[in-house]
Parts: sequence; C-alpha cells; structure tokens
Amino acid sequence: MSEPLQQPSEAGAASEAAREASYRDPADLIEAKAALPKSKAAIYRLVALVVVIVASVILAYALGITDYLDAERIRALVEPAGNWGFLMFVGLFAAGTTAHVPSWAFIGVATLLWGVVVGALVSYVSALVTISVAFFVVRQVGGQALTAVERPWMKKVLGRLADRPILTVALLRMPPLFLTPTVSYALALTPIRYRDFLIGSALGIIPGVVFIATGASALFGW
Repeated sequence: MSEPLQQPSEAGAASEAAREASYRDPADLIEAKAALPKSKAAIYRLVALVVVIVASVILAYALGITDYLDAERIRALVEPAGNWGFLMFVGLFAAGTTAHVPSWAFIGVATLLWGVVVGALVSYVSALVTISVAFFVVRQVGGQALTAVERPWMKKVLGRLADRPILTVALLRMPPLFLTPTVSYALALTPIRYRDFLIGSALGIIPGVVFIATGASALFGW
C-alpha cells in the first residue's frame, strides 16, 4: 500500500528545511533571511519608480510638451528673457530632456543665442544640473534597487561599475546614449557614489556637446 501524499504545508516545510540545511554556516543563513525583506522592498521601490517614470513620459506626450518644445519655441522663450535667459534655459533643458525632448535642440539653441563657446558652456552646465537632479530624485525614490537583482549578468555589470566607476560612466555618456535620461536613472539605482557619477558624466558628455555646438549652424540652418 502506497504512503499518503505529503500535505502542501508539510511539503513547504520540508523544502524550507532543505534550503536552510544548505547553509553550512549559521551566520550565512541569518544573513540570507535578513536580506529577503530588503530585497523585496528594493523590488517594490523599483516597480514604483518605473511606474512614475512611464507615467511622466506618457503625460508629457499627452500634454504635447515634446512637440511644444522644439528648437524654435525654445529660442522664442529664452531670447526675450535677457539676463534671466540662462536660468530659464537650465529649467527648460531639465524639463525638456526629462520629457525626452532631444538634447541637441537645446544645445543648438544655446550656441546660436550665446555663440559657440559660451553656448557650449551653458549647455554643458545645464546638462550636468539636469543629470544631477535626475540622479538624486531616482536615488531617493528607488534607492539602490539594482543591487537586489540576483541575475549573474547584473552582478557582473555592477562589479565592473564598482571597479572603474568613472570610466564606465564616461563611456556610457558617449554618443549615442549621451544625455539619455535612462542612463541617469539606471546609474542612480546602483551603489555608485554621486562624485564618481558626476565626474564620469562631466567627462563623457564633452564630445557630444562640442560636436553639436560646433555644428549648430549647419544643423538648424539659422
């Protein structure tokens, strides 16, 4: 006569006991159990962040912000502002690029308004302000959620980022990614320090800013 099947609760208990037995050191078991709630919390924060970002992009498209902030409109808003034009430009740059308005439109307008050198510097500062704001907002909301991802490829990526943070960020900031908001969001969710993030970004965006600034006249035909 066959033995009775294990009840679900008994099977779950046996599975849990087997998992706990796999830890040779009791300290490892305690650490693993303590990490579970943190891992779940990180995933929840990551999901909440993704929802907020997607909702903000959809809202920007629904309100027509991405269509409204073209190069001509940016120029029309900033040019009459006089001495306040710089601050207005920084604000528009931050709002526009977050709403996925192409960064080259802002850099081109800055160059045409203030000249190649000053325009490139204004764009450079605006870009660093924008990505810094994005970094702090995402870090505050999402924490370091990517550290909770147990996939081997993610651990490998985080390991390389930890070994050479400035170089890795600088390479990610090269064209074509350049000032893509997603890069800032992803990096903010890793354990990277803001100092390394800022230095790497400051180095990496230089080629893109210089290229667009020097070619603004040909790009826009103004």
